[in-house]
Amino acid sequence: AIGETVEIVPGAGGIEPLRIRIVGLADDSRFSVQPVVFVSFPTYEAARRVANPSAVGQPVLASAALAQPTEGVDATDLARRINRAVPGVDALDRAAAVAESPGVQPVRQSFSIILFLTFLVVALVTGFFFLILTVQKQAALTLLRAVGAPRAFLVRALMVQVGIVIIGGLVVGTALLVLASAGSSAAFPIEIEPRLIATSGIIVLVLALAASLVAVQRVLRVDAADAVAKPVLGGLT
Repeated sequence: AIGETVEIVPGAGGIEPLRIRIVGLADDSRFSVQPVVFVSFPTYEAARRVANPSAVGQPVLASAALAQPTEGVDATDLARRINRAVPGVDALDRAAAVAESPGVQPVRQSFSIILFLTFLVVALVTGFFFLILTVQKQAALTLLRAVGAPRAFLVRALMVQVGIVIIGGLVVGTALLVLASAGSSAAFPIEIEPRLIATSGIIVLVLALAASLVAVQRVLRVDAADAVAKPVLGGLT
């Protein structure tokens, strides 16, 4: 909070800790999910010397420096020019710098695997659920075909059921996400992005409809003549 202090603990005895007083707060300014303190470069130098007192007399170098291109200068072109002019540096534009930050790529890969498995599970569960439901309703579907219901009508009904289940699940999931966002802490904030929710919802719906094609094939194979052979439907045998 504003007015509180962050204390840099000395790396060895005999040195006073460095206290940095918080004078302002910023949103969405974390690095690898860790909080960040923005200070002047002299304060950064002092913090490094306190944390590593054995490096007395050694210069404190910055890990990175920001170059702001003037109007009309392309950032990627400027990065190439810096690399040619300044030996020993790796100049990157903003997007490349973010992508190559330590820990970013493993986190992205982990979440990509989680999302892939989530979509896969949704598709498989939906497909098996409606396939089992179709098997259980085989007698009713046969009777509907016997009284004149066209196959297209039965397929549409199945697709409507899939849509209702998936959309209902998305509504419930979004509501839970809103509750999680409201209850999240400053240490690990959860934000809601409507565009991401909409994109994920469309993908889930398309996958669910595609997974239900097995159940659709079973519906299409229902023959009205089978009602004659089913005693439960008034058949002869």
